[in-house]
Amino acid sequence: MDTYYQTDEDAQEALAALYGQWASCFVNADYMNKVLLADDCFTGGNGPSDGGDRAGFSRAFYDANCGLVKSMYSGYYTTINRANLVLDNFADAAASDIKKQAVAEARFFRAYCYMELVTLWGNPPLVTRVLSSSEGKVSNTPASETWAFIESELEAIVNSGDLTEKQSNTDTQAGVRPTKQTAQAYLGKAYLIQGKYAEALTQFKAVINSGKYALATGDDYANLFHLKGNYSSEYLLSNNTVQNASNGYYIPWTFAILNNWIWGNSKFRIYDEAKFYQFCGYDAETTLGYGFFNPTSKLAEVFVAIEGKDGYRLNKTILSHDKMHDVVGAWLQGDSQHFEHTGWYRYKLLSRKSDQYPYTAWGGCAMNLPAMRYAEVLLMAAEAGFKTGDPEAVGYFNQVRVRAQAPTVSALTMDIIQNEFFVETCFEGHRYQDLQRWDKNGDIDMTSVLADKGKKNVYFTTQQPKSDDKYERIATEFEYDSWLYYVPATESRAGFSAYEKLLPYPQTELDVNPNIVQNEGWAVTSE
Repeated sequence: MDTYYQTDEDAQEALAALYGQWASCFVNADYMNKVLLADDCFTGGNGPSDGGDRAGFSRAFYDANCGLVKSMYSGYYTTINRANLVLDNFADAAASDIKKQAVAEARFFRAYCYMELVTLWGNPPLVTRVLSSSEGKVSNTPASETWAFIESELEAIVNSGDLTEKQSNTDTQAGVRPTKQTAQAYLGKAYLIQGKYAEALTQFKAVINSGKYALATGDDYANLFHLKGNYSSEYLLSNNTVQNASNGYYIPWTFAILNNWIWGNSKFRIYDEAKFYQFCGYDAETTLGYGFFNPTSKLAEVFVAIEGKDGYRLNKTILSHDKMHDVVGAWLQGDSQHFEHTGWYRYKLLSRKSDQYPYTAWGGCAMNLPAMRYAEVLLMAAEAGFKTGDPEAVGYFNQVRVRAQAPTVSALTMDIIQNEFFVETCFEGHRYQDLQRWDKNGDIDMTSVLADKGKKNVYFTTQQPKSDDKYERIATEFEYDSWLYYVPATESRAGFSAYEKLLPYPQTELDVNPNIVQNEGWAVTSE
């Protein structure tokens, strides 16, 4: 080891290991776990017993023993450790340009992970170097200290000149790495979360005025979250999936399978095979998926309120059951039902055949997934501008509305801004932390917003439910007989409580580190 961390090649290999760890951590945390903590989607699947720990996240009855809590917490700290390896070995003022860039990028990813940790857990331990085995029992760090560290790190790398910059908004080469503007956007987000609106707006304006990022439109918009959208002008940060047989891919096969509609032709009556099987696996015989991450009625209602029932962005994001017939060539089987389903189908993030490797097994996707998009930068700028009275705020907001082909506004309110975040960034894993931010800054009561989470299991069916008191018939607006019905959840802890604004520290961490103090309100035992 004494001879390893020496050369530029060593620095690049260490950085590649960091990238690989971050990509895996990010995709699982944002697109498969955090997305279930809020109110844009249900877990779904084949029934109440399906989904495991993800069902617990979705229905708000998880605890310190939850496997997702453990995997996210350990994933962030494993990423931080790999960043610290780069920094401990290459942070030399006389280093080469390659090493300086590696150090700057390592500092960025470390700050990124601490933003996740401090927002999700509140006061996680701050570790800024590789620890020996005897140093691992680090106590909680006050949130103010961690935020100060995040700010100082991002400010330093923005001003270092060591991060790359895109040549233009069409540059696909520099776009695979965190750029100066990426760091500015995350610095702005750090300020925004803390209610430092003027400082946040300064950073967002620097990104906007650079001209190096732009909203995707037309076919480019339709290709976001797909292979053809890799390196989009809209992506400020994404995982980088290299499509070759030996390298594999950073999108886990479970992502594509869980995200796809449940069990293909066993659940759907297919009218147009050419349309339907474009969302199949790597051959026409492969079933589609497990039917997870289904849109909530609340999300659909906000979409319709903004855009109408046939909105352009709505139909790129979620599909009504009637639209399924037109766009996908299929309807629900007459003798079937969908669990945790409201008659709306998620279209965004649905993997296509063209997203998959031609040589891989079911679910191997080659698409990059964004951690931050330019649309989010514009909406954050609108929020910060609204809070500071900046006249350009409404213009930033309307850029997103114009791309969505939705009505523009002449003035902003926090309700308008919050609803736009809801529909524009749904299913991307941001909603829970957006709600945290607005709750912390006095804009909403997060407990009220999520109060009914997990209290009832919803089914969408073409069969009339039993005439039992526990069923609540809900009228639908579809063109043929269909029903939504709700069954009260059996889990006594279902429903969101105030203490769930923060996650619990994993019990496995508490078992080995007595210096960690658990977040208030969290029980250990599972049902």
